[in-house]
Amino acid sequence: MPSARDLPLLVSTALASAIRVAENRARCPLAGHQAAVAQRKLVTGEGREKFYRAKLDTDRFFMTRMLPETLGLDARIRAGAAPIMAPDDDMG
Repeated sequence: MPSARDLPLLVSTALASAIRVAENRARCPLAGHQAAVAQRKLVTGEGREKFYRAKLDTDRFFMTRMLPETLGLDARIRAGAAPIMAPDDDMG
């Protein structure tokens, strides 16, 4: 069990993770919509609980692990090849 001195780090880590998930959801509206529907179904008791919990777990995984990686790859692609292909004068 974490000690009291670990609490600020745990809270800040959890907050940073929640912010990252919220930002990623804003970039991926369909996933955000599906998560909202799953959350509503769980709150109202409609449908299959295990299914909607799995939906939220999948959404959380995708938003925290996969989407940031995809956004990083997108930034690399948009940067182009010029920095890689430009010759360095010192290499001459």
